[in-house]
Amino acid sequence: MTQFKEATLTANKIALLDNKNFKIVKAPRYELVQSLDKPDEKVEKLIIKVVLLGEDNAQETDFYPNKTSQKAMVKAWGYEMDAWIGKIGDIEVLTQKIRGETRNIMYVKI
Repeated sequence: MTQFKEATLTANKIALLDNKNFKIVKAPRYELVQSLDKPDEKVEKLIIKVVLLGEDNAQETDFYPNKTSQKAMVKAWGYEMDAWIGKIGDIEVLTQKIRGETRNIMYVKI
């Protein structure tokens, strides 16, 4: 039987977990994806395949870290992203106002 795999990690999902640790399970990659600000344009995004350690039967999920989180990971683990496989981090969820709307935002803590 094939199980549904959640496409992306969201701050709202993380906010519900007690254990917000994640483990990187595949080498991070860059991919062109649709821009959230300009739907007719594509932007290059870093995508990291992770497993949430706080979930039973956790599935591999795509994580799109923001620039602040990317900088934290590079500072802790270096620029060679293939070496990030197996690394464990923690996600902190903060509420911020973005473009006039209050939203949950994820930040990586290491």
